[in-house]
Amino acid sequence: MGMRDKFFRALGLERGLVNITTANIIAAIVGGIFWLFLASILKVANYGELNYFISVAMISSVVSTLGLNVTVMTYLPKGEELLKNQANRMVLLSNCIILLPLIFIFHNISTLALVFGFSIFTMAQAELLGRRNSKKYFYITVGQRVLQVPLSLLLYYVIGIDGIILAYAISSLLFAYDFFKSLKALNFQFKELRSKFSFTKDVFFVNVSDRIGLYADKLLIAPLFGFEILGLYQFGFQFFLFLSILPVSLRFYILPQMAAGVHNKTIIRTSIIITSVISIISFFVIPELINSFFPLYRETIQASQIMVLAIIPWVISTVIGTRFFANGKSRIVLVGSIMRVLSLFILILFTGGTLGLFGLAMSVLISMSIQSIFFFIANYTSSK
Repeated sequence: MGMRDKFFRALGLERGLVNITTANIIAAIVGGIFWLFLASILKVANYGELNYFISVAMISSVVSTLGLNVTVMTYLPKGEELLKNQANRMVLLSNCIILLPLIFIFHNISTLALVFGFSIFTMAQAELLGRRNSKKYFYITVGQRVLQVPLSLLLYYVIGIDGIILAYAISSLLFAYDFFKSLKALNFQFKELRSKFSFTKDVFFVNVSDRIGLYADKLLIAPLFGFEILGLYQFGFQFFLFLSILPVSLRFYILPQMAAGVHNKTIIRTSIIITSVISIISFFVIPELINSFFPLYRETIQASQIMVLAIIPWVISTVIGTRFFANGKSRIVLVGSIMRVLSLFILILFTGGTLGLFGLAMSVLISMSIQSIFFFIANYTSSK
């Protein structure tokens, strides 16, 4: 065992988790700086409009993956190679189907390209995580983001905000080569997938509800309050998205581990503590950061502080929800996700108009807390 591995284990961590988390942190830092830079050069309304179309693409892409990314992450560690190939072919087919109506609804080729690119990239990542190849996951995750940023700036100055979306799609496709390698023997036999239909179905609805919870609020806020309010809201939400890499990385790492029968309570406990500490530190740092570098967004300070606190119930939900997934109890995760999304939408409708950005931010925090409380109770009840 090398010195670095010994150091990580002394902290209660493992090399695989460190690779995955580091990749996501680097990608998030590069992406976060890029989005903050965009906030400084775009009008607030244009910033909101850009996030609106990206939200459309993100929600559509999770529909087109059909929950098969989690299915691959769960069953590939158990040696089900054929299932992975069938899952990739099914995602390719579903993209062909879902893109047809989107052409007529949005008339935006860049958004359609991103739907396809991100769903394919998600499946490529899922395969690497299922194989526990954290090193290669690191390379493609960081590489995709490093390419995306300069390409986005180049295409933005050529064709406007559509260029930013298109660059995201191109960079995702270029680093999804493992997906395309699995399509060499193209056929449409899905026997292995059919045997996992019940699990995949629940995962699909969980993925959709999770993605809706992260992106559909933009689709609701834009028509209700306008692109300018959406731009301010999304600026604050970027801080939550940045911190969300911690629970996301944890889920990516522990799901294949738990599915293979490996449980490490020390890693989980350490990750929750680190996430909570970073969230609290961010709460106090945000005012100075915004006042110093983004004076046009001063009115988002309070909302941003509230949103970073939401990462604490989010990481708790991630840990318990992943445990349910690994044990085949995906239905509980589905119920919790639906509760979070419904409470988020109801709170946005009732608080957005009266409390403004503060109400929208509280909607995020409360909905995350509702989900984590439900998971905690469900876990306690099922373990008795």
